[in-house]
Amino acid sequence: MSVDEGEYWQTRSLDLLRQRMSAYDRLVAAVVGATKDSTDDGPPIVAEISNDARFDRLEAEGRKEFAAELEQMHQLRPIK
Repeated sequence: MSVDEGEYWQTRSLDLLRQRMSAYDRLVAAVVGATKDSTDDGPPIVAEISNDARFDRLEAEGRKEFAAELEQMHQLRPIK
């Protein structure tokens, strides 16, 4: 069974697909940024989204939008 998280298959809506992809970009950037912040002494975190020119903005927006989820992640593994 395949899953279409962007709901494009069901809706054929490019606007909805763009909205979903944008949310995923913000979430991934926030998680990557938080993980990088928490692993200063470990191996470097390598993530393709870090190369995106929008990374800093996406990370900031994602940290704000997904603060509760990041806090849950922090509870599982402390983030500085």
